Amino acid sequence: MKKIASVLVAFMTLASVTLLAGPPAGGWHKEKTLSTLDDFAALVPGDQVAQVCKKCDTVSVVDIQSKEQAMDFCEEGATIDCPSCGNASKVVRSAPPSRGLQKIKFVDDHGEACMFMAKLEPKTSSDFQHGHK
Repeated sequence: MKKIASVLVAFMTLASVTLLAGPPAGGWHKEKTLSTLDDFAALVPGDQVAQVCKKCDTVSVVDIQSKEQAMDFCEEGATIDCPSCGNASKVVRSAPPSRGLQKIKFVDDHGEACMFMAKLEPKTSSDFQHGHK
């Protein structure tokens, strides 16, 4: 019984330390999933995009250097490779090209979603306040 109690105390201490750790210096990022042609068109040089591969569960950060680079990520038929596993995803659009609200998907050879992208935005100090909005 004493052994169980000491293991429980050790676990609770570890849990307390983990809870007190808080966010890393500089803050976490919040994200906005890039799912339409307009989302990619709104990217500007200096923006950062998270490239999330569902095949290997990795996130790679891409620094946007130009408008052309941003639009290359949503060009119909283009392939985007995962830098971690090399998985190639194909860009498909779900609406006619004349619409700005075209849905953008990154799919594998079977047509299944295998990747997504999200714009990263630094959190502000007000984002760290407790409570619900």
